[in-house]
Amino acid sequence: LAKAALAEAYPTMVLQRVTGLSIVGGRYVYVRGLGERYSSTQLNGATIGTPEPNKRVVPLDIFAAGLLDNVVVQKTYTPDQPGEFGGGVVNVSTRDFPGKRLWETSLSSGYSSRTTGKDYFTYDGGKRDFLGFDDGTRDLPSLISDLAANSKVVLRGYVDSISGRPGFDRAEITEMGRAFNKTWTRRTTTGAPAYSFSGSYGNEVKVLDRALGYLGSISYSNSARTTEGVRRRFVRTSDSLAAETDYVVKSSESSILWGALGNASFRLNDYNTLSLRTMYNRSADDQTRYYEGDNQDGGKPIHNERFQYVERGLFAGSVASNHFLGFLNGGSLDLRFSYSRANRSEPDRREYTEEFEAERYSPIYNEDE
Repeated sequence: LAKAALAEAYPTMVLQRVTGLSIVGGRYVYVRGLGERYSSTQLNGATIGTPEPNKRVVPLDIFAAGLLDNVVVQKTYTPDQPGEFGGGVVNVSTRDFPGKRLWETSLSSGYSSRTTGKDYFTYDGGKRDFLGFDDGTRDLPSLISDLAANSKVVLRGYVDSISGRPGFDRAEITEMGRAFNKTWTRRTTTGAPAYSFSGSYGNEVKVLDRALGYLGSISYSNSARTTEGVRRRFVRTSDSLAAETDYVVKSSESSILWGALGNASFRLNDYNTLSLRTMYNRSADDQTRYYEGDNQDGGKPIHNERFQYVERGLFAGSVASNHFLGFLNGGSLDLRFSYSRANRSEPDRREYTEEFEAERYSPIYNEDE
C-alpha cells in the first residue's frame, strides 16, 4: 500500500512521487507500468465509472484536489478487493468529517511566460463555458434532426446503407449546412493568468442527543495555455526516413475544473454510525488550433482551423454504515451502497482545411510579410 496526502494540487502531481506508478498524459495513473486494462479507480472504496468512452481507467485530473483527503494505491490483491483486481487499484478518499467547527478558504493564481499577457486564440462559444457546460450554442440544429434523424446525409441517388433512406437534393443539403453554427474564424485576445479558489465549511452538532457531523466544500480552477510547434511529415526512402513537409502549429487551450462535496455522518451510539457522501466534479477543455504549411500532395499551401470543446462530468454518492461487533473480539461490519455516473460530450467539433494559390498565401511563420 502507498498513501499520499493531498495539498492544493492535482492528485496526479502527488502520485508522481509514489514508487511503481506511471502518469500517462498528465491524467491517467498506471500501476507497475501496466496499461489501463489492469488498473482501476475507486472513490471511497467503491468502483466508479469513467467519462472516457475508450478507456477503463478514470482520469484523476477530473477530481478537484480541494475536495480530497488522500489517495491510497494498492498493488497487491487482498480479500476486500473486487474479483476484477488486476495490476492495482487507486482509491481516492474524500475529506472526512470535522470534530469541531471548520472554515477554510484559499485563493491562488499563476503566471505563464508563454501565455499570460501574450496573444491567445479563442472563438465565440457559449455563455456557460466558464462552468464547463455548453449552453446549447454547440447543439445539433433541430433542422438536421427533423430532416435526417439518424440517417447519413448523402446526395439524391445514393441510399444510406444502414437506414435505407434515400439521399437529399442539393437544396435540402444547402439548407442543413446553413443551419449549423456560423462561427468559423478565431479571435486573438490576451492570455489571462490562471487562478483557483476553494472553500470548506464543517461542524459537529447534537441532534436527538447524538452527534451529527457535516462538511461542505467547493473548489474551482481556470487555466489557459498556448503552445507553438512544428508538425513534420516523413517519407520512407531506400534506407531511412526523410522529412518532407513542415506544418507550423499554434494552439490555445483553456481548462475548467470545479467540484462540490457534501458529507454527513450521524452517530447512533458508540458502536453504530450512518454516513452519506456525495460529490460532483465537472471539467472542460476548449481548444482553438490552426496550422499552415505546404501541402505534400500538390505542393500548394494549406491552412487548417479546428475548434474543439470537450466537457466531462462525474457524480458519485454513497450511503454507508459502520458497526462495531464487540462479541467478535473487536470485529467490525461495514455496509455500503454506492452509485456513480460519468458522462463525456464533444459537441460541434469544427475543422476545415483551405488550399491557397502561392501568391495569396502568407505563412504564419513569416508574419512580417
